[in-house]
Amino acid sequence: VGDLAGRIVGHVDVTGTADGAVRDGHGHGTFTAGLIAGTGATSAGAHRGVAPGARILDVRVARPDGTTDLSSVLQGLQAVADRERRDRIRVVNLSLASGSPVPYQLDPLNRALRGLWRRGMTVVVAAGNGGPADGTVSAPGNDPVLLTAGGLDENGTPLRDDDIVPEWSARGPTRQGVTKPDLVAPAASVIGLRTPGSV
Repeated sequence: VGDLAGRIVGHVDVTGTADGAVRDGHGHGTFTAGLIAGTGATSAGAHRGVAPGARILDVRVARPDGTTDLSSVLQGLQAVADRERRDRIRVVNLSLASGSPVPYQLDPLNRALRGLWRRGMTVVVAAGNGGPADGTVSAPGNDPVLLTAGGLDENGTPLRDDDIVPEWSARGPTRQGVTKPDLVAPAASVIGLRTPGSV
C-alpha cells in the first residue's frame, strides 16, 4: 500500500502460503505496520504512523485466514535474528497472544523473544484481547523483560481525562504476579492501512 512504499526492507514468508506474492491476505500485518511506519502519503499526512521514518522487515507468520502456530512464529523470529545486522533491526513487534498457561520462564515463545532482547533489540508485544479480568495477559506479554502494550480508548477526544482501558484489553497482574501491561496505546477506533481484498 502507498503509505508503506519505500519502507519495506524485505519480505520473509515462513508459512509458504504467499505463492510469491507480496500481499497480506488477512490484513493484520499491514494494519499494524501502518500504525508504526505509515507515511500518511495517501491521506495528505493526516494519518501517519508513530514512527513514519521507520523501515519494516515484513515477516509473514500467519496464513491468509490469520491463523498461525508456534512453529511458524518461532521460524519467523529466527528469520529476524538472522537478518538483524543486515537490516539493522532495533525493534521487534509481535502483535499476538498465545494464551499459553506455561510460566514465562519455560514458554518457548517467551524464550525466543528474550533471546532477541539479549541481542539488544527492543521487543514490543501485545497484552492481548482477553480482558478485563486479572491474569488475562498471557505469553508473550506476561514476560517482565518484554515491553507489553495494552489498548487505550481515547473516546474520540484529545482530552486525557476521558481515556479508558477498554473491556477487551487484557490486563494483569499475570498468573505469576507480574504487573502488566507496561503501557497502553490508542487501540479503539484508530485509522490504519488496509490491503485491498484483505479480510
